[in-house]
Amino acid sequence: MKKLLLLSLFTLPFTLSNAQWSTVGTGCNNQVFALYNDTVGNLLYAGGDFSTFSGTSASRCAIWNGSTASAMGSGMDATVRCFVRYNGNIYAGGSFTMAGGGSASRIAMWNGSSWSALQQGINNTVYCLAVYQNELWVGGTFSFANGSSSYYLAKWNGSAWIQMGTSTNGGVYNFMVYNNELYAVGAFTNIMGTSANYVAKWNGSTWSTLGSGTDGPINTIAAWNGTIYVGGVFFNAGGNPANYVAKWNGSTWSAVGAGATNNVNALCYYNNQMYMGGSFASPGSKVAAWTSTQWNTLGTGLNNTCNRMVVFQNALHVGGIFTDAGGVFATNIAKWNTLTGEIESIGGNDVRIFPNPTSGNLTVMADGKSEIKLYDILGRQAGLWKLEEGKNEIALNGIAKGMYLYCIFSNKRVSKGKLIIE
Repeated sequence: MKKLLLLSLFTLPFTLSNAQWSTVGTGCNNQVFALYNDTVGNLLYAGGDFSTFSGTSASRCAIWNGSTASAMGSGMDATVRCFVRYNGNIYAGGSFTMAGGGSASRIAMWNGSSWSALQQGINNTVYCLAVYQNELWVGGTFSFANGSSSYYLAKWNGSAWIQMGTSTNGGVYNFMVYNNELYAVGAFTNIMGTSANYVAKWNGSTWSTLGSGTDGPINTIAAWNGTIYVGGVFFNAGGNPANYVAKWNGSTWSAVGAGATNNVNALCYYNNQMYMGGSFASPGSKVAAWTSTQWNTLGTGLNNTCNRMVVFQNALHVGGIFTDAGGVFATNIAKWNTLTGEIESIGGNDVRIFPNPTSGNLTVMADGKSEIKLYDILGRQAGLWKLEEGKNEIALNGIAKGMYLYCIFSNKRVSKGKLIIE
């Protein structure tokens, strides 16, 4: 007798989302803090505290081309935290004092074969780099650039430093260039003489605020469809409750759903969703995605902290300190592939599909017009069928025996489960 199985999103031990996580080579042997997609060279630059990347010796920084890793000379003597391309070269910032075997204080330039210093450099950690109006902006926790006062902010014009005085009162942790303006976030409440709670923007001549900002430091910033998203260590934005993540629509701050339960370190727009990473346990384990109406999980997420996110070669790459990504053994760097642009929906509808296991034919009870897609355990699509409302009979001709993941897509919601073909 055929047994009817009711497969629920919340009771499945193995989900499609987990199958969407995969390794980046064999990973890194220590923490990853920086990921940068160099679209000019189609290369991913990684930085952190590691000494190997995918089996290649690489001291704190490396280049990934999508299949192999390569070192950047002899690398650095301490942590690398950021990269950016400027005037045809790659610049790196961090807490190092040596680059490529030579002195380079917290910032250095890579020309494709060797490292060079930027004069006397910076006297403390560089956390972020950005290019705006043909100048390289540098942010961090420093107080001197090239030996002169430049608290938390400085600029490099390609040949000389431009110091920015003492009027910023806290660290600058991240930049974003958006709509021809430079956004800065960090631990400051005053930036270049302008009162601004942890976030401000520069239009080329003046700094301005984003309302009353937040009540605590901001670590990361990203934009999506005219809305600015920030994440960090705060509980209010613009005077409104917002746990660790908030959004700014140009005039007011608001919460992003219920927010997160702990620090947010990374935000990244990808595939029509805002992805978030950090040390939180909810709305997902260290990673989650916002669809503009709800938070979605990324399978079982990561087993430890996410520090950085970036899109490279059409996949979301995450770096941090972890060994598990959605059930996949991945050391400190991993990637998330959305197979066809859909993502798991929390609270998706249950569906009825039987028999399961099956020896060749499948019956699907659908509550409206939809489609079912079948994937193997590597995430490759094995079948696609259109469904009508009610009872649908499907012949699984030509599909090999094994375990598969099915997804039924209806009105942008996803019902999913495990299917065994015997």
